[in-house]
Amino acid sequence: MHQFRNGFIVVVLMVLLPARAGAWGEKGHLMVNRLAIASAASRLPAFMGAAGDQITYNGFEPDRWREEAGTAMNTAQAPDHFFDSEI
Repeated sequence: MHQFRNGFIVVVLMVLLPARAGAWGEKGHLMVNRLAIASAASRLPAFMGAAGDQITYNGFEPDRWREEAGTAMNTAQAPDHFFDSEI
């Protein structure tokens, strides 16, 4: 009975508390890009390794465009940042 009550409480909290989709955000993009460059550095051309900081920073650029509602870049990239789960 104790386990049922705990499970019930968890389900009620999940339903009642608002939740956001677990998007990466800027911090997540920067972290993943930095790790990708570091792990692939030995297989990349030297110019890419030298530009690691720029590549890491620019990996989040499409999401920065999304923050500028109504701009040409936002409008052009919007379909690429959408997932229709009902199809």
